[in-house]
Amino acid sequence: MHRRRRTVIGVLLIAAGVVMLGEQTGWWEPGAVWGLWPLALVAAGIRRGTSSAPGMLWIACGAALLPWTTGLWSFAATLSLLLVLYGIALLRGWSCACHGAAGRNGIHVR
Repeated sequence: MHRRRRTVIGVLLIAAGVVMLGEQTGWWEPGAVWGLWPLALVAAGIRRGTSSAPGMLWIACGAALLPWTTGLWSFAATLSLLLVLYGIALLRGWSCACHGAAGRNGIHVR
């Protein structure tokens, strides 16, 4: 197994174990931590680079979904924010390639 793959799997196993341990010991309410899954999108965006369009789109989507998954906002408010962010991305010249040859990971930067 490649070193990078082992590292990713190891970190995921540790995170899952900590979440389940916390639920079993009463550190937090069962299911409460699972609402933080959009942070994985933010982490993926940071990994891609904050100066790139794909990285910023991942970060923006994760940040927009987090208030909904944690119960701070309704889904309608989250959807509204995602539409605003998508509009900003279009105005900046970022686009997702849906047809034809795509750039790296399906996103073109103009």
